[in-house]
Amino acid sequence: MKCVNIIQQVMKKTSAKINRINSVLSSLTNLLKDWGIDVNNWMLIGQYPYVLLGYDTPLRDGHFNILLKKDLIPWNFDPSAIEIHPPIESKFFDEYENFTKTTGYNFDLVPFSKTQFADWIKTSYKYQITSSRTVHIQSEQGSIKEYSFLLPLLITRAGYGPEKGRRILANISVFKDKFEQAGKFDEAKELSKLINKYATKIGKSDNQLLSKDSDQLKGIPAGGGITEGTVKIIFDPTCVESLSSQKVLVTKMTSAGFLSIIKNVKAIITDEGGMLCHAAILSRELNIPCVVGTEIATKVLQDGDYIEVNANEGIVRIIKK
Repeated sequence: MKCVNIIQQVMKKTSAKINRINSVLSSLTNLLKDWGIDVNNWMLIGQYPYVLLGYDTPLRDGHFNILLKKDLIPWNFDPSAIEIHPPIESKFFDEYENFTKTTGYNFDLVPFSKTQFADWIKTSYKYQITSSRTVHIQSEQGSIKEYSFLLPLLITRAGYGPEKGRRILANISVFKDKFEQAGKFDEAKELSKLINKYATKIGKSDNQLLSKDSDQLKGIPAGGGITEGTVKIIFDPTCVESLSSQKVLVTKMTSAGFLSIIKNVKAIITDEGGMLCHAAILSRELNIPCVVGTEIATKVLQDGDYIEVNANEGIVRIIKK
């Protein structure tokens, strides 16, 4: 009887989680519709489809990845960006922020051409979120397309950066095992091929201090300009309401959760990332100096350090500790 009760508790918890996700997806559907994007022109990709399909897999909780037709996006954006958000100081951003505060979820938009989207959506499932509403979610076969698209961008700092590549390879290994357990042997075999292909190609970590006793740190110049300011290290953006205009944000990597606090900072420095990472794209949009991929900025710098950020050369210099 005790075992049955435990199983019932797990099932109840899982059901509540799915109901919550469905509710947020319904709110997201309304928001995108307000932006002129109907349910046949976007699909849920990333990790959440696995959960909705019944797989017990790693999950970045509270974050959706949305693939959509880029010609329907109602604002201008960097064409090199792989993931985008509404521009800060726009009505779209205000609506985005309201969504995140109301639901506790945020999301990235992945813009694709009509042809790319039409090819991708062929691999989707129609998933019912209410009695009268369905959305497209990525299938197991679609996940192989996603990783085949992403992994070449994760090898070097010209793309997202190798740190994300290593994390995604670890996730793919888990997904492969889950597919095998579910009898999806063909899909598991395809994931194995991707793991074998990219495991040795993704760059290794390098210490980015210019010398042992150096007061300089080197990374990738992702957003141009030279400025000075006081270091503020943030790992969890939900713990900070705002940052002053004299602060330099130092973090492992920015995400959608940083959007509301990032617009006033003097510069951005990250441990991770490459030229196509979130911080790089955002800094270019906001014209903020940015150095990414330092590997160890959050370990070397401290709150209150006064530093110079040379985002033309990718060098961070400690002026005063």
